[in-house]
Amino acid sequence: MKTTLLILSLALTATVPATGQVARKSDSGSCAACHAGLDAKNRAIVRGYEKDVHFERGLLCSDCHGGDPAVKDEDAMDPAKGFVGTPEWSKIPEFCARCHSNPAYMRHFNPLGNVDQLEKYRTSRHGILLAKGDKKVAVCTSCHGVHGTLAVDNPNSPVYRQNIPQTCNRCHGDAAYMAPYRIPTDQYGKYARSVHGVALLEKHTKGAPACNDCHGNHGAVPPGVNDIEAVCVICHSINGELYDQSPHRDAFKAAGFKQCAQCHDHHLVFHPTDAMLGVGEGATCVECHSPGEAGYVAAARMRQFLDSLEIRQTQAKSLLDSARVLDMDVADGEALVEAIRQNLIEARTATHAFSDKHLAEVGSKGLVAAQKADSLARAAIFEHKFRRLGFGVATLIITGTALLLFLKIRQIERRKRKPPAR
Repeated sequence: MKTTLLILSLALTATVPATGQVARKSDSGSCAACHAGLDAKNRAIVRGYEKDVHFERGLLCSDCHGGDPAVKDEDAMDPAKGFVGTPEWSKIPEFCARCHSNPAYMRHFNPLGNVDQLEKYRTSRHGILLAKGDKKVAVCTSCHGVHGTLAVDNPNSPVYRQNIPQTCNRCHGDAAYMAPYRIPTDQYGKYARSVHGVALLEKHTKGAPACNDCHGNHGAVPPGVNDIEAVCVICHSINGELYDQSPHRDAFKAAGFKQCAQCHDHHLVFHPTDAMLGVGEGATCVECHSPGEAGYVAAARMRQFLDSLEIRQTQAKSLLDSARVLDMDVADGEALVEAIRQNLIEARTATHAFSDKHLAEVGSKGLVAAQKADSLARAAIFEHKFRRLGFGVATLIITGTALLLFLKIRQIERRKRKPPAR
């Protein structure tokens, strides 16, 4: 018992590696030499650590586990020499924090790196449960690994952006493991089908959110009803501003609705389409609004406006394509079509104000651009027709003139061949 307490005490109070030792790699000493000759598990530890980010930065076994690597036998692991061995599960966050919470030490590796991971972890759901004695919750090594910890920007790292959902799913997707917590275990399946999951996992879009973008990293918490909007607006700021000014904000709060998630869900966020708006089949609005209500009428008008704007965009593009086929210069029209497309995006975003008047005001720019594009395209087509008509008329005139000249020449020739009268 005394030995165990001594080991734990040393684990929590051991001095971080001296900064002058950061660059060394050569004195791995007896640790690797001995452990490589043991069983498969120990050999895997040695091979893994050779790829570890800590080893790449010059840290040795003794920098974490203590002991004296200069000693070539088991005496290297003498507690009297500072050997701390494997830290207790509940002490791993503090064990890692000896270095990672030391600003003076960590600045040698990343001057701008965060050193508040331990403080954040203690506020997380994982940290709170760990403090209560729960040994099933995640600690540092659960996500980052042990004796093979890779840099977060390494594609093989479990905490690389595209790997994070699967890393979280190792625990959160295990129904038996999560049973005591009584929370869903289908998050990964829903996320993988969502617009966010498809963007990250299939399209490899670097900016697409993973679990940690919404739930946090070391300070991971499950967003509550009052937090969901604050999470979404990190990326969707304009939508959030419009929602805050809309009548839905107070109404949703009063009803206890989940703000953004009420219409879009949270893990299973599908790509939003115009079909969500309005009063037709599949529209989200009719889940709350009934025929005759002001919200029902506004939803119908908003959908009608978006449909009309999209139709005008299609018509303008079709006319300009027709003019382009005729080899007419419609470059200005192409810029107008792009302006309509951009305005249509703005208009769809403006629906989060839940006001048909606001939507019409925002989308009016697109309608004006569509009118200009129509006029330009029709003018180009008319000009082409006029040119063809003019060319035809000119051709007839030239042909007629040539015919008259031909006839005149023939007449002159006949006169010359006619014998003079006697």
